[in-house]
Amino acid sequence: QKHPLRDLSGLCVVLPTRRATFFFKRELAQLSDTPFLAPDVLAVDDFVMQLCGLQQIDNIGLLFELYDVFKELDPNIKFDRFTPWASTLLQDFDKIDQYLAPPKAVFSWVSAAKAIERWQPGEGWTAQPDSATEKYFKLFENLTPVYTSLQDRLLVRRMAYRGMAYRHLAENAFELLLAQPKHTFYYFAGFNALS
Repeated sequence: QKHPLRDLSGLCVVLPTRRATFFFKRELAQLSDTPFLAPDVLAVDDFVMQLCGLQQIDNIGLLFELYDVFKELDPNIKFDRFTPWASTLLQDFDKIDQYLAPPKAVFSWVSAAKAIERWQPGEGWTAQPDSATEKYFKLFENLTPVYTSLQDRLLVRRMAYRGMAYRHLAENAFELLLAQPKHTFYYFAGFNALS
């Protein structure tokens, strides 16, 4: 109602999912008896990736990128011992970025929590140099360099995981969205508290 048919091509409608975009386009096509240029209709993930100019890396590729980062820190790391906890770490990285949490503060807190976990006063316990326990706790001390190195590796390839792309857009909104807008108007529709 707000936009004549000739102006629809300048709009962008952002929906929560690709499935929603399919049904929206189908309904929009049925509303007119005359041909018209439709607005861009994008799922929010596609919208973010398009604006960032990045390609979303698949989970397997991301796992191998993270493994390469860890190989730089510890050349003796074995892939079969790495994979059980690596996917959890990648999910944590994704959530940190999606919620725009300050990574250094989060990793500092995790490292401190693990230090408290290994502190056992009165028992005289200390990790032996090069022990598996020491390597386990060293992992938590290296989270910030791992996170930074992974993101640097991905950006060089113009790739990103989902949360990384969202953070990139949020931190560069003016340059990527507002400075030279591709559309005259953006509609965000169908979102709720969960999406």
